[in-house]
Formats: sequence, C-alpha cells, structure tokens
Amino acid sequence: MRLVNYLADEFQKEQGINLRNDKLALQRLKEAAEKAKIELSSTTQTEINLPFITADQSGPKHLTMKLHARQVRGAGSGPRREDHRAVPQGA
Repeated sequence: MRLVNYLADEFQKEQGINLRNDKLALQRLKEAAEKAKIELSSTTQTEINLPFITADQSGPKHLTMKLHARQVRGAGSGPRREDHRAVPQGA
C-alpha cells in the first residue's frame, strides 16, 4: 500500500487531483503497483502507464512513471521525482 500512496501523492502534486477519491482510479493504482512489484522482483526497473486514469475540466489525465527496484525496495524511500512524469492529454 505504501507504493499506492506514493503514486497517488505524486499524481496529486503534478495534477492537483486526489486519486484516492475515485474508486476506479484507486483500484487501477493498486493493480499497477502490484504488477510493478512483481516485475521489480526480476528486473531493475519498470514503468507504470495508466492512460485516462481520471479527467478534469481540461480533459483526460494519464499517469506514467518509471520505478527502479532500488528505490522501491529502499526503506521508506520512493522513486525520485525526476524519475516520473504525469502526462496530461495533449502534452
């Protein structure tokens, strides 16, 4: 759940939208985090790509984030800010 919270926090910082208020978006985050953890057990990095995770008045929002195993496994650490990006539609 720590990874899910990190992903939601970073998306909120980037887009100003709290994905925890959207049950479907939160479920997609949980599934993506679990998949990322599995992938990181056998590789050094993975990418989370959730197109159309939510939308606001300006249009659909997408979440794309690279995660490195050493960052996710580190005690209390998450991916560095420069290792991810949340990409709005048309960006």
